[in-house]
Amino acid sequence: MWGELFLFSISIVFFLVIIYTLGMLWFTDTRNRRLVELFALGGSTSFWVLLNAVGLLVSDRYFPFVFTFRSVAQVMSPYCIFAFACSLNRINWLKIPAVKYPVIVLPVLDILLVLTNPLHHLFYQVYASPRPVYAPVFWIHYFFLLVSWGGGIVLLLRYITKTVSIRSHQIILSAASACPLILNILFTFGILMEAGIYYDIVPMGYFVLFISFVLLSNPVRQLNLRIIGINKILSSYADFYVVLSLDKIVIDTNMTQDRHRMPVKIVPGITTAEEMTVQLDTITAYQEPDQVLRKITDFSREFTTGEITIVVDQHSERTFTLQRQEIANGREITGYTITIADVTVYRSMIKEIGKQNEMLKDLKQKAEAASSAKSAFLANMSHEMRTPLNAIIGLSELELDGSGEDTGASQGTRNNLEKIYNSGMNLLGIINDILDISKVESGKFELLSGQYEMPSLINDTITLNIVRIHDKPVTFILDIDANIPNALYGDELRIKQIFNNFLSNAFKYTKTGTVKFGLRCENAEEQAGGPGGIAVPGVWLYGYVSDTGIGIKQKDLEKLFHDYTQLDMKSNRNIEGTGLGLFITRQMIEMMKGSVEVKSEYGLGSTFSFRLLQGSVNAAPIGNAVVESLKSLDYVTTRRDRHRNLVRARLPYARVLVVDDVQVNLDVTRGMMKPYGMTVDCVTSGREAVDLIRRGVKYDAVFMDHMMPEMDGIEALRIIRNEIGTKYAETVPVIALTANVIAGNEEMFFTAGFQAFLSKPINILRLNEVINHWVRDREREKEPGPENDSAFLPGAGAKPKLLAGKSVPGVNLDMGLERFGDEESYITAIRSFTCHTPALLGELREFEADLERFRITVHGVKGSSYGICADKAGKDAEALESAAQNGDRDYLASHRDDFIAETGILVRDLSAMLDSLEKRKAQKAGPDRAVLARMREAAASYDMAEMDGLIEELEQYSYVSGADLVEWLRERADRSEFDEIAERLCAMP
Repeated sequence: MWGELFLFSISIVFFLVIIYTLGMLWFTDTRNRRLVELFALGGSTSFWVLLNAVGLLVSDRYFPFVFTFRSVAQVMSPYCIFAFACSLNRINWLKIPAVKYPVIVLPVLDILLVLTNPLHHLFYQVYASPRPVYAPVFWIHYFFLLVSWGGGIVLLLRYITKTVSIRSHQIILSAASACPLILNILFTFGILMEAGIYYDIVPMGYFVLFISFVLLSNPVRQLNLRIIGINKILSSYADFYVVLSLDKIVIDTNMTQDRHRMPVKIVPGITTAEEMTVQLDTITAYQEPDQVLRKITDFSREFTTGEITIVVDQHSERTFTLQRQEIANGREITGYTITIADVTVYRSMIKEIGKQNEMLKDLKQKAEAASSAKSAFLANMSHEMRTPLNAIIGLSELELDGSGEDTGASQGTRNNLEKIYNSGMNLLGIINDILDISKVESGKFELLSGQYEMPSLINDTITLNIVRIHDKPVTFILDIDANIPNALYGDELRIKQIFNNFLSNAFKYTKTGTVKFGLRCENAEEQAGGPGGIAVPGVWLYGYVSDTGIGIKQKDLEKLFHDYTQLDMKSNRNIEGTGLGLFITRQMIEMMKGSVEVKSEYGLGSTFSFRLLQGSVNAAPIGNAVVESLKSLDYVTTRRDRHRNLVRARLPYARVLVVDDVQVNLDVTRGMMKPYGMTVDCVTSGREAVDLIRRGVKYDAVFMDHMMPEMDGIEALRIIRNEIGTKYAETVPVIALTANVIAGNEEMFFTAGFQAFLSKPINILRLNEVINHWVRDREREKEPGPENDSAFLPGAGAKPKLLAGKSVPGVNLDMGLERFGDEESYITAIRSFTCHTPALLGELREFEADLERFRITVHGVKGSSYGICADKAGKDAEALESAAQNGDRDYLASHRDDFIAETGILVRDLSAMLDSLEKRKAQKAGPDRAVLARMREAAASYDMAEMDGLIEELEQYSYVSGADLVEWLRERADRSEFDEIAERLCAMP
């Protein structure tokens, strides 16, 4: 009893597995429903397994009824195996009517005989469980079953050996194919009963056969998730595909009417290729190549690709490309696939792209024309703006370099000239930004590399930017690594521009707190460009500039390095700037193979970090001493100092011609050349220069302006070289003078025949290089003569006279003289310190009510103390400032009075020193009335030069009375308040 229950349970499980498998095949992919033979085999097997399980438990009364229907499934199963094997091997002769109908009739007759057996007992004489008593006709029936079984097994084995590549799968499928027949023979002839097995286990062999082929046979591998996924993709494939058999029957397609919106009906298994092409041809408006639909279904010819346009409705057309590929089983071609891809949108895009390309071509031509016009405009703007700047900067620089005891220029005059010079340089910087952005946009931005000294570059940068503090309570901190090489190779001007841009922004946007500038170096694996284009070892120059300023909003960080962008315009409306600096800075950094990044918190400050690749030409570090000198602002190698200490050779034998249409420019250039002792002739047009050379006047060099009316410098040079016809005219050095610094002009000048060029404003060092190379004749200097005996240092500071031997406790007079460059400027600064500091000290006595006011006041004392090199007072003031900022009232209470007293003593000592200097001057009763009268006339006519000269004349003496008038006149003249001067002098008796 327990054995029967066990077999019943196993049979029910097998039944459920078969039903579930058939359901998966049916519902996972509708194309599986075409596997009719497989479903027939599964259905007969499941029916047999179920009835065999039921027969184990029913009574003898109902067993014949159950056994009859079980026998129907048993009869059907061998025929199903045979049909399934024929479908796997694609045996189409079963479809022939002469074969098809007899094959169908035989199983039907067999089933009828089994169902009617209780009436005639031709199959089974007695229904005995588990094995009946067979009648004589049964063996005829059994013979046909064996033939079907054997034929099916042979075909299955043929299919397995041809299509299944995995060896283990071949063995499993072969055993599963033979298993039902072997078990049936053993059961039919009673061999299993003799072995002690009294139950019919043949259905289990069919179960093994069915499951094995479902899981391992290629045609039904749709249960595999990969195949299921592919079927899903094919079903949702945006384009169409058709699978054709060799006899041109549509096997599979996704061209369903609900998807293609075209009057085409294709039924897999029924529609032929000809029927499909006829339907498509009726709605096709265009075919490329001709008759492409007919050619694609002609398997006897090779087909590559084609295109058709189908009329979908009255208002729209769709374009498709056609492709055909073979389906091969090894070397045997078993069918073809046709892909029909919708390219309507693609074709429309091609047409639209063609239109856009034409439009872009037109826009490109217009943009190039606009760019050319802009370049021409910038060239003219550069010339027009830089020409007057050449006069402003050049003349003020000449006066500053030459102003001293020999010219009689007053300190106020020098201060005004400094302001003019600095304003001119600021304006020049703005113009350079505009020109630089133009070069960046046109792709002509270039780096001009050379060897430079790091200490000088750092010092120049600090000197230029430290003045931006003004009277703001801002502390500047310098963080320089002493191991930075003393000399590097790169574009010094652009590196200085990078530093200046970062530092100027830090100072501009920081109202209180600190600005910190740091630099360090590391060896780089990359090589860098060196002198003569030869690669040299590279070093990474790392730098940062941090501040405690207004910071940057996070949303604005991504826009920070864009051109023409100024952030937070409402808050920063009072801060100067073009919005180009950071954009240009990033471009320059990237050209030096570097990078830049910024970290900022709005309201708290920003930090800009960057690195630059430079060439290493001298591994010697700058050292700690230089670092300390830079930190204390004592490193005196600024541009002005280098100019003042420049050794100019005396060239009295030389004669040069300067050509410029602007008289002021001629004066500037002549003034710059004056220290060389040359004869300098000047003309105002290119035609005049040509006439001079044509007449045979000989010059050692000609300095020719580029842009002049009537005849520009290039045209004048062409005539000189090609039309005058003398050896001298063909070889005389001609140097271009230009205010147009657009990239590419250098090549233009050299191509035109210029030997060199100087950009305006003229750089003294560059002018010296040109003169030494093209004008100086060292062989003539060897000739004896008084004019060749020496060189001189124009502009060098004279030895101190008034301060010689002087000393004041707490002040480094020697350092002050070195910093200011001349004695008179330094004495003026000391006089200002003694005049204004006592009032500030008085304000410091009341700090309890307003600490911020105290901090600002002591900050001013700190700056002025450091300014005259009174470092002790400066450090004490700095400590008080820090305490006020931190709210440390105890420190202020304990140190304030001492500071006021000590600084008061310092002021007293300096005043005493100034008094002793005044005593050295000749004394008069009062200012000269004649000088005052001339001063009144100078003020009325706004003659600044005359005014400065007259004030200096008055300051040469000390007065019994009227000294306050002289001081008042100096103060008003420095501020250019000429109306007040004229009014007061007119009111004097």
